[in-house]
Amino acid sequence: MAVKIDHGKYIKAVIPILIIISFLGTITFWFSNYNLFEQNLYSLNIKNNQYFNSSNITVEMNSSVYFHPFNFLIDSIDVTSQVHYKNGRASLSLNDLKDGKHNLRIYSEVNLYSMAPHELSVYFFVDTKAPEVVLTAPRNSLLNSTTFTVKGTTEPACKIIFRVNGIEVSDITSTTGYFFKDTVFMPGLNEFIITATDPAGNRGGIKLFLLVDNKPPVVNLLKPSEGEIFNINYVDIEALFTDEGTGLKDSYFLIDNKKIPVTSPKDGHLVAQLDNLDEGEYKIVAVGVDKAGSVTKKTIKFIIDTSETFGEKTLRPGARGQDIIQLQKSLIDMGYLRKDYLNGFYDDTTVKAVEKFQHFMNMPPSPVLEKSKLVVFCNKIRVYLDEFTLFLYSPTGKVIKSYPIACGSYAWPTPPGNYYIKEKQIYPTWYPPPSPWAAGLKPVPPGPDNPLGTRWMGLSGGSIGIHGTPSAWSIGYPDSHGCIRMYIADAEELYEEIQIGTPVDIYSYRPENQKETGGNGDIYWKQMMEHGFITCGLPGANSTRRDTYWEVMCRSGFVSYDFIRYMK
Repeated sequence: MAVKIDHGKYIKAVIPILIIISFLGTITFWFSNYNLFEQNLYSLNIKNNQYFNSSNITVEMNSSVYFHPFNFLIDSIDVTSQVHYKNGRASLSLNDLKDGKHNLRIYSEVNLYSMAPHELSVYFFVDTKAPEVVLTAPRNSLLNSTTFTVKGTTEPACKIIFRVNGIEVSDITSTTGYFFKDTVFMPGLNEFIITATDPAGNRGGIKLFLLVDNKPPVVNLLKPSEGEIFNINYVDIEALFTDEGTGLKDSYFLIDNKKIPVTSPKDGHLVAQLDNLDEGEYKIVAVGVDKAGSVTKKTIKFIIDTSETFGEKTLRPGARGQDIIQLQKSLIDMGYLRKDYLNGFYDDTTVKAVEKFQHFMNMPPSPVLEKSKLVVFCNKIRVYLDEFTLFLYSPTGKVIKSYPIACGSYAWPTPPGNYYIKEKQIYPTWYPPPSPWAAGLKPVPPGPDNPLGTRWMGLSGGSIGIHGTPSAWSIGYPDSHGCIRMYIADAEELYEEIQIGTPVDIYSYRPENQKETGGNGDIYWKQMMEHGFITCGLPGANSTRRDTYWEVMCRSGFVSYDFIRYMK
């Protein structure tokens, strides 16, 4: 027989049981995690990370229920015995706390509702000192602008307020303690106050008066004029300085970023003189500085052009004239300038070409070409007396051309040595030298009979030089009184290829390792054949030393001593 179960009856009986179990579980869970502080049954008058500007603090804890036995610790020191209880309030006085961070811990091991203890821990700060404000800018009471960036330092986390003439103009908070702010002032005298308030409420600050002078000095350069060109190597400089505000503090001239010695200024009037100036462009800067720090600069440029001869003067950018054309010709010949770039100005293009050449020559690059170093841009001359030949070399050592010459006779030999071109003359006048052979002779003006021809290139170290000669027949012989003679056309050509300072090296003979065949030494046997003294070639003519040359020929039977007398 089947048993019929009444499910509804069982369900009605189980439901109340389930409700009771659920309720008891909830209550148990709640009390096991119950913290009186978290449920706001207790309150404390100190908040975490709170600041106090007093070393004496009263801690108060209130209860809306009742007090349990609590322990009070300040910085891990038990102060429970100092706690007073009254009307649901616990009170603790903390005195003579040092500035800095402190910890207050309140806890109870007794919990009527659960096994969890009641505990509260807070950190607070005591700061009894007012913040110090240190200004790093401005550093003095004079300003030269109505807008100035004020900079300084104070305690971290301070609120900083700027007041100008009683008006608040800035309100900033600095977390690091460093502050800066663009601040506007009025022309004239300003009252400036900076106040800093720290998180504890301490207030400090500074007060100062700032004088704003926003009118810079006035500079009038009276001499020289802008772009003026001088054919002398000294220049007078004159300027007038005025200031309507705080007054002038300093005034001076600059050239090449260096101060120029000046006369004592009188009523703002300043005078100076520059002398021994090199060729080129100069920039003069007149500088006026007032007491507020405002600076006024007036700049002009002028040019010194005292020489047209390359090698006479130091050259700097801006130089112009024939001396620069000579420099450019040299750079063109060496391939550092375009062939059509011959403008006579020491400009940026020429400066770059000069620096490229200096780099090739392992020289420190410099746009200023000192007189003593201009020789590196000159062609060079080398004379071999035994070959009666003058060689013209480029600055890089390449042979440009060779010329036949005449040199000094046996009685007046050309002295070997190292010389340089010290002077150049076109259509020179010949003056008798202080030598016995010239006694009684008179000067010879320019013309076809002038023994110097049309060009004179004087050498250092004496009275000899290189020149043309109307006695073309003497070329190839030791016939002069010590000078180097050239055909007139050759002398005119060489004149254009050299400059003042061009090195001239004169050798008695060419070293064995530099000998060449077919040189101008062959000219002697050709001339002797023309005069009928010999009928064949002269072996070893190029390698025969000049001082024994004629003796060798005479002893060898190629010529007689009559030939020597004839040629002289």
